[in-house]
Amino acid sequence: MAVFFARWLDVKFAVWCDMVIDDLLRGKAEVTITKPEESAVLALPKDLPSALRALADSVELQEKLKAQTVEQAKQIDHLASLMTVNNFLTKHDYQHQTSRNRRYHHQDRLRRPLLPE
Repeated sequence: MAVFFARWLDVKFAVWCDMVIDDLLRGKAEVTITKPEESAVLALPKDLPSALRALADSVELQEKLKAQTVEQAKQIDHLASLMTVNNFLTKHDYQHQTSRNRRYHHQDRLRRPLLPE
């Protein structure tokens, strides 16, 4: 993915990549894997039973991750609902706040000097 993006960014790099790929395909260049234990190419299964086992492992892992995602989504929804409930004022709080605001508003009117007309 990074190479594809780099090719998109720089035309000269894209041309160089095409030339290297062409050399590899035509046998003019060879690839030497210096760390075979870390190579993704060499880690590929060599026969059908090991390929099927790798596929089964992959599907099993995918199912586990899907189950975890569903569980995490439920937890997020639960926490979001708690946050929403906590952000709303209870009826008592609302009544207390509005009566307090009315009281302050009434006191402000009493403190204002009368303006001459």
